[in-house]
Amino acid sequence: MSLDSAPNPSPVLSYGPDYGTPDRGDDLGSVRRARRRHLALVWALRVTVLAVVFGAWQLLATYVIDPFYYSKPSLIADRLWEWFTVGTSKRSIWSNLSVTLQEAVYGFVLGAVLGVVLGILFGRARLLAEVLSPFIQALNAVPRIVLAALFIIWFGLGMESKIATALVLVFFPVFFNAFQGAREVDRNFVENARILGASRTQILWSIVVPSATSWILASLHTAFGFALIGAIVGEYAGASKGIGLLISTAQGTFDSAGIYAGMILSTVLALLAEVLLGGAERRLLRWRPPSPTTAAHGL
Repeated sequence: MSLDSAPNPSPVLSYGPDYGTPDRGDDLGSVRRARRRHLALVWALRVTVLAVVFGAWQLLATYVIDPFYYSKPSLIADRLWEWFTVGTSKRSIWSNLSVTLQEAVYGFVLGAVLGVVLGILFGRARLLAEVLSPFIQALNAVPRIVLAALFIIWFGLGMESKIATALVLVFFPVFFNAFQGAREVDRNFVENARILGASRTQILWSIVVPSATSWILASLHTAFGFALIGAIVGEYAGASKGIGLLISTAQGTFDSAGIYAGMILSTVLALLAEVLLGGAERRLLRWRPPSPTTAAHGL
Protein backbone atom coordinates (compact mmCIF):
# COMPACT_ATOMS: atom_id res chain seq x y z
CA MET A 1 0.00 0.00 0.00
CA SER A 2 1.47 3.37 -0.95
CA LEU A 3 1.76 6.30 1.42
CA ASP A 4 -0.87 8.35 -0.44
CA SER A 5 -3.42 5.56 -0.31
CA ALA A 6 -2.86 4.67 3.35
CA PRO A 7 -5.52 5.93 5.79
CA ASN A 8 -4.28 8.74 8.06
CA PRO A 9 -0.57 8.40 7.23
CA SER A 10 1.79 9.76 9.85
CA PRO A 11 4.64 11.94 8.55
CA VAL A 12 7.94 10.09 8.57
CA LEU A 13 11.31 11.66 7.85
CA SER A 14 13.43 9.18 5.91
CA TYR A 15 17.23 8.97 6.04
CA GLY A 16 18.13 7.57 2.65
CA PRO A 17 17.62 8.55 -0.97
CA ASP A 18 13.94 9.13 -0.22
CA TYR A 19 15.07 12.09 1.85
CA GLY A 20 14.53 14.33 -1.15
CA THR A 21 10.84 13.45 -1.36
CA PRO A 22 8.85 15.78 0.91
CA ASP A 23 6.37 14.18 3.30
CA ARG A 24 2.85 15.53 3.64
CA GLY A 25 2.89 18.98 5.23
CA ASP A 26 6.62 19.58 4.50
CA ASP A 27 8.00 21.62 1.64
CA LEU A 28 11.07 20.71 -0.35
CA GLY A 29 13.22 23.39 1.27
CA SER A 30 12.66 22.13 4.81
CA VAL A 31 13.48 18.58 3.77
CA ARG A 32 16.73 19.73 2.16
CA ARG A 33 17.67 21.68 5.28
CA ALA A 34 16.94 18.62 7.41
CA ARG A 35 19.10 16.54 5.12
CA ARG A 36 21.98 19.00 5.40
CA ARG A 37 21.66 19.05 9.19
CA HIS A 38 21.72 15.26 9.30
CA LEU A 39 24.79 15.12 7.04
CA ALA A 40 26.54 17.71 9.21
CA LEU A 41 25.73 15.65 12.31
CA VAL A 42 27.12 12.49 10.71
CA TRP A 43 30.39 14.20 9.77
CA ALA A 44 30.68 15.81 13.19
CA LEU A 45 30.34 12.41 14.85
CA ARG A 46 32.89 10.91 12.47
CA VAL A 47 35.41 13.65 13.28
CA THR A 48 34.69 13.17 16.98
CA VAL A 49 35.40 9.44 16.74
CA LEU A 50 38.72 10.11 14.99
CA ALA A 51 39.66 12.76 17.53
CA VAL A 52 38.91 10.42 20.43
CA VAL A 53 40.84 7.50 18.90
CA PHE A 54 43.93 9.52 17.97
CA GLY A 55 43.82 11.54 21.20
CA ALA A 56 43.71 8.37 23.30
CA TRP A 57 46.52 6.87 21.22
CA GLN A 58 48.65 10.00 21.70
CA LEU A 59 48.12 9.98 25.46
CA LEU A 60 48.79 6.26 25.82
CA ALA A 61 51.98 6.46 23.72
CA THR A 62 53.16 9.42 25.79
CA TYR A 63 52.50 8.09 29.28
CA VAL A 64 51.75 4.34 29.16
CA ILE A 65 53.10 2.41 26.17
CA ASP A 66 56.45 2.61 24.39
CA PRO A 67 56.20 4.79 21.23
CA PHE A 68 59.23 3.01 19.77
CA TYR A 69 57.02 -0.01 19.12
CA TYR A 70 53.57 1.55 18.80
CA SER A 71 54.46 5.03 17.54
CA LYS A 72 51.97 7.87 18.08
CA PRO A 73 49.97 10.26 15.88
CA SER A 74 52.38 13.18 16.27
CA LEU A 75 55.32 11.06 15.07
CA ILE A 76 53.26 9.73 12.14
CA ALA A 77 52.29 13.27 11.17
CA ASP A 78 55.97 14.28 11.30
CA ARG A 79 56.90 11.37 9.05
CA LEU A 80 54.20 12.25 6.51
CA TRP A 81 55.29 15.89 6.55
CA GLU A 82 58.89 14.84 5.96
CA TRP A 83 57.92 12.60 3.05
CA PHE A 84 55.88 15.30 1.33
CA THR A 85 58.30 18.19 1.93
CA VAL A 86 61.79 16.64 1.98
CA GLY A 87 61.21 13.28 0.31
CA THR A 88 61.80 9.65 1.22
CA SER A 89 64.88 7.48 1.19
CA LYS A 90 63.51 6.00 -2.06
CA ARG A 91 62.97 9.09 -4.25
CA SER A 92 60.08 11.54 -3.84
CA ILE A 93 56.79 10.49 -2.26
CA TRP A 94 54.93 11.45 -5.44
CA SER A 95 57.05 9.05 -7.47
CA ASN A 96 56.27 6.21 -5.07
CA LEU A 97 52.56 7.04 -4.99
CA SER A 98 52.44 7.20 -8.77
CA VAL A 99 54.01 3.77 -9.20
CA THR A 100 51.71 2.11 -6.66
CA LEU A 101 48.64 3.77 -8.14
CA GLN A 102 49.57 2.74 -11.69
CA GLU A 103 50.10 -0.87 -10.62
CA ALA A 104 46.79 -0.91 -8.77
CA VAL A 105 44.83 0.67 -11.64
CA TYR A 106 46.27 -1.65 -14.29
CA GLY A 107 45.69 -4.70 -12.12
CA PHE A 108 42.18 -3.51 -11.28
CA VAL A 109 41.17 -2.94 -14.91
CA LEU A 110 42.65 -6.21 -16.20
CA GLY A 111 41.32 -8.28 -13.30
CA ALA A 112 37.85 -6.70 -13.53
CA VAL A 113 37.59 -7.27 -17.29
CA LEU A 114 38.73 -10.88 -17.04
CA GLY A 115 36.50 -11.51 -14.03
CA VAL A 116 33.39 -10.08 -15.70
CA VAL A 117 33.92 -11.85 -19.03
CA LEU A 118 34.76 -15.26 -17.58
CA GLY A 119 32.20 -14.96 -14.78
CA ILE A 120 29.34 -14.30 -17.20
CA LEU A 121 30.64 -16.98 -19.58
CA PHE A 122 30.78 -19.61 -16.83
CA GLY A 123 27.45 -18.47 -15.45
CA ARG A 124 25.73 -19.12 -18.76
CA ALA A 125 27.67 -22.27 -19.73
CA ARG A 126 26.69 -24.84 -17.14
CA LEU A 127 28.88 -27.69 -18.42
CA LEU A 128 31.94 -25.45 -18.58
CA ALA A 129 31.34 -24.30 -14.99
CA GLU A 130 30.92 -27.87 -13.72
CA VAL A 131 34.15 -29.01 -15.38
CA LEU A 132 36.40 -26.10 -14.40
CA SER A 133 34.95 -25.00 -11.04
CA PRO A 134 37.27 -27.26 -8.93
CA PHE A 135 40.32 -25.79 -10.65
CA ILE A 136 39.15 -22.23 -10.07
CA GLN A 137 38.48 -22.98 -6.41
CA ALA A 138 41.96 -24.50 -6.12
CA LEU A 139 43.58 -21.41 -7.67
CA ASN A 140 41.59 -19.17 -5.36
CA ALA A 141 42.94 -21.11 -2.36
CA VAL A 142 46.60 -20.40 -3.23
CA PRO A 143 48.06 -17.85 -0.74
CA ARG A 144 48.54 -14.49 -2.47
CA ILE A 145 51.93 -13.86 -0.88
CA VAL A 146 53.18 -17.05 -2.55
CA LEU A 147 51.90 -15.84 -5.91
CA ALA A 148 53.59 -12.47 -5.35
CA ALA A 149 56.93 -14.24 -4.81
CA LEU A 150 56.41 -16.35 -7.94
CA PHE A 151 55.48 -13.31 -10.03
CA ILE A 152 58.70 -11.58 -8.96
CA ILE A 153 60.67 -14.62 -10.15
CA TRP A 154 58.73 -14.74 -13.43
CA PHE A 155 58.45 -11.03 -14.25
CA GLY A 156 61.21 -9.39 -12.21
CA LEU A 157 61.11 -6.43 -9.83
CA GLY A 158 59.33 -4.12 -12.27
CA MET A 159 55.68 -3.13 -12.43
CA GLU A 160 54.66 -6.32 -14.26
CA SER A 161 54.93 -8.55 -11.17
CA LYS A 162 52.89 -6.10 -9.06
CA ILE A 163 50.23 -5.77 -11.75
CA ALA A 164 49.96 -9.56 -11.89
CA THR A 165 49.50 -9.75 -8.10
CA ALA A 166 46.85 -7.03 -8.17
CA LEU A 167 45.12 -8.74 -11.10
CA VAL A 168 44.83 -12.02 -9.19
CA LEU A 169 43.38 -10.34 -6.11
CA VAL A 170 40.79 -8.48 -8.20
CA PHE A 171 39.87 -11.34 -10.52
CA PHE A 172 38.36 -13.79 -8.06
CA PRO A 173 35.83 -11.56 -6.23
CA VAL A 174 34.71 -10.02 -9.54
CA PHE A 175 34.52 -13.44 -11.19
CA PHE A 176 32.40 -15.01 -8.46
CA ASN A 177 30.02 -12.04 -8.35
CA ALA A 178 29.65 -11.93 -12.13
CA PHE A 179 29.10 -15.69 -12.15
CA GLN A 180 26.40 -15.45 -9.49
CA GLY A 181 24.78 -12.50 -11.23
CA ALA A 182 24.62 -14.39 -14.51
CA ARG A 183 23.11 -17.42 -12.75
CA GLU A 184 20.47 -15.30 -10.98
CA VAL A 185 18.90 -13.99 -14.20
CA ASP A 186 15.12 -14.46 -14.22
CA ARG A 187 14.47 -17.43 -16.51
CA ASN A 188 11.10 -16.00 -17.49
CA PHE A 189 12.82 -13.00 -19.09
CA VAL A 190 15.14 -15.29 -21.04
CA GLU A 191 12.31 -17.55 -22.21
CA ASN A 192 10.16 -14.59 -23.26
CA ALA A 193 13.07 -13.14 -25.21
CA ARG A 194 13.59 -16.47 -26.99
CA ILE A 195 9.91 -16.65 -27.87
CA LEU A 196 10.19 -13.18 -29.39
CA GLY A 197 13.08 -14.41 -31.54
CA ALA A 198 16.07 -12.93 -29.67
CA SER A 199 19.43 -14.50 -30.41
CA ARG A 200 21.89 -15.65 -27.76
CA THR A 201 23.95 -12.52 -28.24
CA GLN A 202 20.90 -10.30 -27.86
CA ILE A 203 19.84 -12.15 -24.71
CA LEU A 204 23.34 -11.79 -23.32
CA TRP A 205 23.59 -8.02 -23.88
CA SER A 206 19.98 -7.04 -23.21
CA ILE A 207 19.13 -9.32 -20.26
CA VAL A 208 22.09 -11.16 -18.72
CA VAL A 209 24.60 -8.30 -18.54
CA PRO A 210 22.13 -5.70 -17.14
CA SER A 211 20.89 -8.24 -14.58
CA ALA A 212 24.43 -8.98 -13.43
CA THR A 213 25.46 -5.31 -13.31
CA SER A 214 24.52 -4.75 -9.67
CA TRP A 215 26.45 -7.89 -8.65
CA ILE A 216 29.50 -6.77 -10.63
CA LEU A 217 29.46 -3.21 -9.28
CA ALA A 218 29.13 -4.52 -5.73
CA SER A 219 32.34 -6.50 -6.20
CA LEU A 220 34.16 -3.53 -7.75
CA HIS A 221 33.73 -1.55 -4.53
CA THR A 222 36.12 -3.87 -2.75
CA ALA A 223 38.10 -4.89 -5.83
CA PHE A 224 40.16 -1.69 -6.05
CA GLY A 225 41.12 -2.11 -2.40
CA PHE A 226 42.30 -5.61 -3.29
CA ALA A 227 44.22 -4.21 -6.26
CA LEU A 228 45.95 -1.73 -3.98
CA ILE A 229 46.77 -4.52 -1.52
CA GLY A 230 48.16 -6.63 -4.36
CA ALA A 231 50.40 -3.81 -5.57
CA ILE A 232 51.68 -3.07 -2.05
CA VAL A 233 52.24 -6.75 -1.23
CA GLY A 234 54.20 -7.15 -4.47
CA GLU A 235 56.29 -4.07 -3.65
CA TYR A 236 56.83 -5.33 -0.11
CA ALA A 237 58.16 -8.62 -1.50
CA GLY A 238 60.55 -6.84 -3.82
CA ALA A 239 60.56 -3.53 -5.73
CA SER A 240 62.61 -0.45 -6.57
CA LYS A 241 59.90 2.04 -5.59
CA GLY A 242 56.36 2.21 -4.25
CA ILE A 243 54.42 2.47 -0.99
CA GLY A 244 55.10 -1.20 -0.24
CA LEU A 245 58.83 -0.54 -0.50
CA LEU A 246 58.54 2.39 1.91
CA ILE A 247 56.72 0.16 4.40
CA SER A 248 59.32 -2.59 3.97
CA THR A 249 62.16 -0.09 4.46
CA ALA A 250 60.48 1.34 7.56
CA GLN A 251 60.14 -2.15 9.00
CA GLY A 252 63.79 -2.91 8.35
CA THR A 253 64.84 0.24 10.23
CA PHE A 254 62.32 -0.25 13.09
CA ASP A 255 60.51 2.92 12.00
CA SER A 256 56.98 2.23 13.23
CA ALA A 257 55.87 5.75 12.31
CA GLY A 258 56.90 5.08 8.69
CA ILE A 259 54.87 1.86 8.65
CA TYR A 260 51.77 3.68 9.87
CA ALA A 261 52.40 6.52 7.41
CA GLY A 262 52.47 4.05 4.52
CA MET A 263 49.26 2.46 5.79
CA ILE A 264 47.56 5.87 5.94
CA LEU A 265 48.60 6.71 2.38
CA SER A 266 47.24 3.41 1.03
CA THR A 267 44.00 3.91 2.99
CA VAL A 268 43.51 7.40 1.55
CA LEU A 269 44.03 6.07 -1.99
CA ALA A 270 41.47 3.30 -1.38
CA LEU A 271 38.91 5.75 0.03
CA LEU A 272 39.31 8.10 -2.93
CA ALA A 273 38.79 5.18 -5.30
CA GLU A 274 35.69 4.16 -3.33
CA VAL A 275 34.23 7.65 -3.78
CA LEU A 276 34.83 7.54 -7.54
CA LEU A 277 33.38 4.03 -7.88
CA GLY A 278 30.37 4.98 -5.78
CA GLY A 279 29.65 7.93 -8.06
CA ALA A 280 29.99 5.74 -11.14
CA GLU A 281 27.65 3.15 -9.64
CA ARG A 282 24.97 5.74 -8.88
CA ARG A 283 25.12 6.99 -12.46
CA LEU A 284 24.92 3.51 -13.96
CA LEU A 285 22.09 2.35 -11.70
CA ARG A 286 19.85 5.41 -11.79
CA TRP A 287 17.11 3.24 -13.27
CA ARG A 288 17.02 0.94 -10.21
CA PRO A 289 14.74 1.97 -7.31
CA PRO A 290 16.50 2.02 -3.92
CA SER A 291 16.01 -1.07 -1.81
CA PRO A 292 14.37 -0.70 1.62
CA THR A 293 17.63 -1.71 3.34
CA THR A 294 19.65 0.82 1.38
CA ALA A 295 17.14 3.57 2.02
CA ALA A 296 17.01 2.82 5.73
CA HIS A 297 20.79 3.15 6.11
CA GLY A 298 21.17 6.10 3.82
CA LEU A 299 23.56 4.35 1.44
